[in-house]
Amino acid sequence: MSGEPLSEKEIHTLFEAARWAPSTYNEQEWRFLYARRDTPQWSTFFNLLVEGNRAWCHNAGLLSVVVAHKVFQRNGQPNPVHIFDAGLAYENLALQGAAMGLVVHAMQGFDFEAARKALVIPEDYAVAAMFAVGHPGNPNEMTPELRQREIPSPRQAGPRDNLRGAICFPISRSWSDWTKDCFGAATTKITLIPSREPFKGLQLSGMGPPKTDELGKDFERFRP
Repeated sequence: MSGEPLSEKEIHTLFEAARWAPSTYNEQEWRFLYARRDTPQWSTFFNLLVEGNRAWCHNAGLLSVVVAHKVFQRNGQPNPVHIFDAGLAYENLALQGAAMGLVVHAMQGFDFEAARKALVIPEDYAVAAMFAVGHPGNPNEMTPELRQREIPSPRQAGPRDNLRGAICFPISRSWSDWTKDCFGAATTKITLIPSREPFKGLQLSGMGPPKTDELGKDFERFRP
């Protein structure tokens, strides 16, 4: 990353993309706690990182901690998919960042408990991850180790029947045969019901219009 700061418009565009993510009952459990570089709050976020992530995050334009509400707002009962939904929101943000020509990088390499204490995160919110956003920098200024990590992984697209652990076409084989292919050993004799036809008119379950009163909360509730 170049060290160039992000504009207010860029930041709002990123979080607006996240706000449109689907979530169970339209709960929108995610909250983004963030600091921009060259602000008094920057060091609080930066110091949460492990040494390896500090080596490249010092040139980021924004650091953020993602938290997820663990209970439903409507009834206070446990929400078993709060982390999943927060991940959907981050994915929206990351894709929007890529479309804007920004670098967006998620991390688990930080002190989760220190984040809870330093940012005064309530107990009913789970600390999920951190991410950095910035403008692309000059790869030649990176260490050889970091440059090597920028090379895309060797994952390759292949025939659909070679996707391990994925079911995306009519099933006619037994569950035991399928699990043997996916996991290396048969586990059960349950037979799957063949699908009747490919999905048509697929919609994102749980997606509703964003709650207008949530927008300010995303930016302000935990903003230092």
